[in-house]
Amino acid sequence: MLFRKDNSLAHRTTWLRSDFKLRNANLVKSVRGPGGGYLLNASIKDINLAQIIEAVDENIDLRRCKGLINCNAGIQCISHQLWCEVSGQIREFLSNKTLEMIINNHKGI
Repeated sequence: MLFRKDNSLAHRTTWLRSDFKLRNANLVKSVRGPGGGYLLNASIKDINLAQIIEAVDENIDLRRCKGLINCNAGIQCISHQLWCEVSGQIREFLSNKTLEMIINNHKGI
């Protein structure tokens, strides 16, 4: 079992917000019953940080307009392309970091 729900209100609130999103992204699956909780739905080698962040609606895109080019009264701002490139680099970096890498780094492997 990857982790279990505990009974604290804060933990329940957090899970109410994110478990549905993680399940919809097919990253976790729930297990019912007394020993229930959540399991990863794929190998830790196959899940990257960008998938997790995007699944719970966290924003990797640094542009205020979110790519709609409406940040300056409908006109592309002067720094639009810069933020496109920075956002792309962040997304690429997170896409190349798997859960396995994070766990191994923490263990000092």
